[in-house]
Amino acid sequence: MKLTSIGYGYVGGSVGEVLKQQYDLEIIDPSLGFLEEEHKYQVDGIILCLPAPTLEDGTVDYSLIEHYLIKIKEKNPTVPVLIKSTILPDFANKMLSLNDNANFSPEYLTAVNAKEDFRNSKFMVFSGAHGEFWENIFKQCLNIE
Repeated sequence: MKLTSIGYGYVGGSVGEVLKQQYDLEIIDPSLGFLEEEHKYQVDGIILCLPAPTLEDGTVDYSLIEHYLIKIKEKNPTVPVLIKSTILPDFANKMLSLNDNANFSPEYLTAVNAKEDFRNSKFMVFSGAHGEFWENIFKQCLNIE
């Protein structure tokens, strides 16, 4: 099975380290030298681990997540997408309007222990139409309930 992680910072690197032990994992993160290539969209599942910074006025900038949700829908309209980025409930409906294959799984990792925190996860929560798909992916790699 082939997966792509878009974003390879604290969350993306932690998720990727675990997944690449079991799956063929492609990475897109131009800031780290992992460039976008067409084949990286032709996979069985795509995980978004992108920043959603809070702006000075208190709003959240979802532009990077929005950009990739649209791009993924154009390049591979049926691929399950899992958002591991921190999002607020108000973005959930918009997320689905941009890509109806989007799913959400909140991640709460500390920067200092991100990889260890993720490796030792005891449970995960999945929303969306492909929740069972993502649950099966992570059950192969982690001891989650």
